[in-house]
Amino acid sequence: MPRRFLLSFVCALLLCSCHRQPRPTFEDWVRSFPSAEPMALFDHAGNPALRKRVTLADETRDAFVLFPGEELVDKKSVAPGSRLILAVAELRRITKAIRPPSKLTLSLTSASATRSFSLDPNRLAWQEREFSLDDFAGQNVTFRIQLELLATPESGRPSFALVIANPTLAEPRPEDRLNLILLNIDTLRPSHLGRFGYPRDTSPFLDRFAQECVLFEQAESQASWTPPSVGTLFTSLYPPQHGSLGKDRIPLPEANLTLAEILRQAGWRTAAFSASPFITPDYGFGQGFEVFGFEKIEHAPALNARVLPWLEEHGSEPFFLYIMYFDPHHHYQPLPPFDRKFQNGPDGKPLWNPERFRDHPPRVMKLDQRVDRETFEYLRSEYDGEIGVVDQALEELIEKLRETGRLDHSVLVITSDHGEEFLDHGRFGHGRTLYEEVLRVLLLVRTPSLPRPGLRVPRLVRVLDIMPTALDLLGVPAPANLEGKSLVPWLKDANAEGDREAFASMQHMFEAGRTARSLRQGGRKLILTTNPDAVELYDLDQDPGETHNLAPAAPEVVRELTARVTALEHQMQGSAVGTPLNPPDAETLKLLQSLGYLD
Repeated sequence: MPRRFLLSFVCALLLCSCHRQPRPTFEDWVRSFPSAEPMALFDHAGNPALRKRVTLADETRDAFVLFPGEELVDKKSVAPGSRLILAVAELRRITKAIRPPSKLTLSLTSASATRSFSLDPNRLAWQEREFSLDDFAGQNVTFRIQLELLATPESGRPSFALVIANPTLAEPRPEDRLNLILLNIDTLRPSHLGRFGYPRDTSPFLDRFAQECVLFEQAESQASWTPPSVGTLFTSLYPPQHGSLGKDRIPLPEANLTLAEILRQAGWRTAAFSASPFITPDYGFGQGFEVFGFEKIEHAPALNARVLPWLEEHGSEPFFLYIMYFDPHHHYQPLPPFDRKFQNGPDGKPLWNPERFRDHPPRVMKLDQRVDRETFEYLRSEYDGEIGVVDQALEELIEKLRETGRLDHSVLVITSDHGEEFLDHGRFGHGRTLYEEVLRVLLLVRTPSLPRPGLRVPRLVRVLDIMPTALDLLGVPAPANLEGKSLVPWLKDANAEGDREAFASMQHMFEAGRTARSLRQGGRKLILTTNPDAVELYDLDQDPGETHNLAPAAPEVVRELTARVTALEHQMQGSAVGTPLNPPDAETLKLLQSLGYLD
């Protein structure tokens, strides 16, 4: 190589090194974590520790981050019977790095007593700790947590921290304070349950358990896709108001006040466990939850395996537990024995050949009415098999709650986020229409003092109504801006007054430029679609399958309902959380493609 070229090459390398961005330090890395919500203990201006949302072993918690030499201090009055509850973990950027000698100490000091405890964690995962405060009952106590470095690291700068998640003074539970357990089943279509007359034995447990609950037969979602529907469940606002809409605007904005935030502020412990890849803290759905565990796209038994240990550790104080099951979402792959349970027809003959679909299962969202009969029967049978999987998991969870006495000290709500199409209107899947097969959802409510267990309510209700109902049953005041209304009157009387209307929308979804809105009042239902433009009007009392469009013959009804849609949308604009459209990042695009929503 000629000398002048070699010299130019060396100069270019030196120039690049001069302009190279310095590698972020460990402290910089930690500071980049999302901020956590306020906590009950140690959360004041005098404490130097960072307050961050920290994810370890697929579980996200609000926590204080302590670097060596830092401490947390707070002074509180301790009520009789109180306990200190927290979780600790080690935080390292390089997991195989060796932590230098250090110790994490909790000290409790009052006028009459002093106690010290070691908090040192021994792994990169959350470890629950609980301390009795009986020796300090009725006293003012100084709580101090210190992280002390016992030897200087070779680098001179420690590359680790210890995290203390949501330290809480738990007082004895008031006798009248109930838990809230909210179970959400992704893609569950109620018409495929025995309680709704389905001929297959998909849901033996739910069918029995419904006798202990009030069943709302006409519950409607405000969206036909998971993020906007769960956003409505958590906020009691319509999707255009809370801001989680479709692929170009999935996250739930932080400006929303969620059910978990309200209950956490009111003294409930809050935890969520989700198998849905979109219902996670990364997409804004962790707001208000102290603990958020996720098992992405796992079957219900795997999610229960995360939930049940948490229940064992957190049963003595009131809690709000949210569980998002992913079964029976496509791609339908039920666990044995449910993968073959519905293979045969009424005559005992196989409806489909498993060898045909073993290596190349159909992509649900890409199919239409041109599908052959065997493929249709395969998809329907495997969907029903996944209902069987989640039904069995619900039995495991609820019977454990019954055994431990928590079931009779809880408000329990079982619902679904949306339904599923099976060629009802020429397609499979969800998220692309607003017909009843995707908007109708399951809604069961059980309370310890339910006046009429087994009651079936035929009135139109909405996912919007679940949050105000839960707050009403727990005795917690509801914010004035909620769009939903409490269903408590109907828990006592199926014929109680108060007709509801159900608005749903589909915006920024998977087909560019296509939007839809629907409005249901009693049996009348209007669907307005753009790109391509269409107006549909149905009488659900006479035509529950929405097969006969009455719009051409009833223009006055169309005008009336369209005017109401316009008024509702104007109202929503005045109270919407302002968030710009944000095209999905590469990871979200990959996820949408893997689930079949995008090519």
